[in-house]
Amino acid sequence: MNHDLSSTLLVATTAILVAAVLAPIGGSTSVRGTAVVQCGSVNGASWKIKSVGGHISGSRYTVTASGVSCSLARRSVPGLTRQSSHGTGTAVRGPMGFTCKSWSVAASEDKLVYAGVCSRPPGATSFAWAVKYK
Repeated sequence: MNHDLSSTLLVATTAILVAAVLAPIGGSTSVRGTAVVQCGSVNGASWKIKSVGGHISGSRYTVTASGVSCSLARRSVPGLTRQSSHGTGTAVRGPMGFTCKSWSVAASEDKLVYAGVCSRPPGATSFAWAVKYK
């Protein structure tokens, strides 16, 4: 499998999008006063992301939560990853009471939601997921 700059940048871009909302910097942070928790990783739908030299692939996802139990987030992510993505920022069906959005990038050629976020008003509770590469 090729590990070229393009594949690294695509995965990094997705990770940065997730980090912009939820991922802690330096171990912990807060979103509107609620601590962000690294929930580990889960198995989900297989993903395959296009790169200049080929593809990178896997089926593991990193999960992060803020004001939501890791248990709920980890249970929800596998089903979210099996849904079709209609582009970055489009709605995804999530757990009751949550608004979920895909952060999958169309240029990757993967048609499923390999990255996204679900939040519950007023926005202080949320969880996110992204591909786990290596």
